[in-house]
Amino acid sequence: SGLPVEQQLGYDDGSSASSAQIKLGLKYEAKDKRFTVFVMQLSNYSALSLPANQN
Repeated sequence: SGLPVEQQLGYDDGSSASSAQIKLGLKYEAKDKRFTVFVMQLSNYSALSLPANQN
């Protein structure tokens, strides 16, 4: 219909505290043919970092 469509994705599987949790937002604008992915919420992001010796 040419109108922006937004979708929020969240996934919670009860995983351990050592996992990062990310809530993404998706937006498609048909008029501009543009698809955008953005981070809406990020928890425990330190679980994503690598130790200094594993670069």
